[in-house]
Amino acid sequence: MAKKIRLTQEEDMIRILKKEGFKELDSKEMKKEPYKSIGKLPTCFKNSK
Repeated sequence: MAKKIRLTQEEDMIRILKKEGFKELDSKEMKKEPYKSIGKLPTCFKNSK
């Protein structure tokens, strides 16, 4: 039976970020105020031609 020896790059990055104090956000937390407006375009860009 084969064993998984190394983590994928994504798994390794998640491990490093968790060690640094970051946490994964679930979908409910992503909809909270500071996160839901990140992708919106600032008004100064909307008004320019």
